[in-house]
Amino acid sequence: NRPSVALNPLPIAWEGDTRQIPSFTQIRQTFQSACTNLATFFPKARVVQFDRGAYDAVYAEIDAPRSRQQQESELLQVGCQKYLANPVERGQRSSGFVELLGVAKAKVLKAFSIVMLCILSSLYRSQDKDKFAIGHKLLKPSQGYTEADAHNALSDLRHFEITALATGIFIDPPALITKDIALAALWTTLRPRGFTQGSTLGMQLEIEPALFNDLDQRAAESVALVLQEHSRP
Repeated sequence: NRPSVALNPLPIAWEGDTRQIPSFTQIRQTFQSACTNLATFFPKARVVQFDRGAYDAVYAEIDAPRSRQQQESELLQVGCQKYLANPVERGQRSSGFVELLGVAKAKVLKAFSIVMLCILSSLYRSQDKDKFAIGHKLLKPSQGYTEADAHNALSDLRHFEITALATGIFIDPPALITKDIALAALWTTLRPRGFTQGSTLGMQLEIEPALFNDLDQRAAESVALVLQEHSRP
């Protein structure tokens, strides 16, 4: 709460509050409401304000990956209902891994992606409740997993992706403020590096074994290598 801090409620508007991709009007209303709340709680900080052009740009950025998000949503619905809602015995995980890769390929999605890494984080989770299962906590799988559930999870992962890319683009990168422990934990196990800029932005991810909390380091590295192999053209 100081003048040197700029607060941008864009992630709130990006996700919306209807558990689905927000419309232009919903984005604008949610953003303005969040601005009012931030100004109330942090009166000394600067709260970012958008004009019509900025809203148009935000909506374009949300609408552009709509096809990809639909495919990821369908992948999550299949994966969370069939493979992740209940713990998978160690002897059955390999077949689940192969089937999930097949679903991702059928959806024309990259195997080595933040979404797939979170799915496999849930698949390779320990049944010891004292071990924090990052992917499982983020995705919140259930046998009745819906498109709305997938939207909430994908919104969180998109916040992570945008913030990660921003750390490699800006000299003074933004920080993502969240009370979601699982999202913060993901940041400690997927460390972005190797940023590229061209027609699209890109980055590499350095994976910490803790993402797959029931695998040792060698097994975790093997999972990552398989995903990378399946992501090559």
